[in-house]
Amino acid sequence: MAKEVGERNLGGGGVEGEEKNVDVEVAEWSARENLDPVKDLGLSLGSQVEVLWDVSVGEGNTGDLDRVWWKGTLVSEETGRGVECGRDEEGSANKRLKQDTGALGFERSSKWRLKYQKYGTFEEETRTVVFLQSHLLVDLAEQQLLEWRKEGDAYEPPAAGEAGAEDEVVTIGQVTAEDEVYEEGLAELTKMPFDKQQAFASEYRVLADSFKAKLREILENKGEGYVVGKEDIHRMVEGIQSGGDV
Repeated sequence: MAKEVGERNLGGGGVEGEEKNVDVEVAEWSARENLDPVKDLGLSLGSQVEVLWDVSVGEGNTGDLDRVWWKGTLVSEETGRGVECGRDEEGSANKRLKQDTGALGFERSSKWRLKYQKYGTFEEETRTVVFLQSHLLVDLAEQQLLEWRKEGDAYEPPAAGEAGAEDEVVTIGQVTAEDEVYEEGLAELTKMPFDKQQAFASEYRVLADSFKAKLREILENKGEGYVVGKEDIHRMVEGIQSGGDV
């Protein structure tokens, strides 16, 4: 979305070898692990929902983050296997989104379009999402898992998952500022056994906290200015898989 937000990233990227078996498993999983907002969640076309975003209230990336329940309208179901990107000036963003959507297992999921209301300086915008749980959806353009609720619902995220606005999210891209390292991290995550990939999608916050803590530990040990490399990420993911330390 055309707003500065704290990212919540899902693992993606291709895995070499056994591609056919993985593709079949992903196809079967993506058909199961999503909800129809009309049939399963009591929504209808035109229903108002609110999605929780972290929005920068300053200029550039220097402003403070505010947590905002952004109002939107469920306008339609996405048709076809492809998905659309909110902004696609040169075509590359849309191509990347389609690749990542398939890699993440959402290519064949039921996709829906949310039309966000104008907010402050941000214009009205329509986004494609997949509903995963009663209060969790994935924004396909940003590859972010986001909390949502029906308009008027008093739901708030569990207190255990709140660490303060400034400390809420750490991403590989933010700590490394290296696109290629970010890609390596996503590829490493997809090497987990498929059942753990399923657990990752349904229990995202638990894994995100572990990933975040290990990133911080590396940076604290190596000192300010250290760039996280491929081997660091590999050891970090191995530690998450085994439940041990990096």
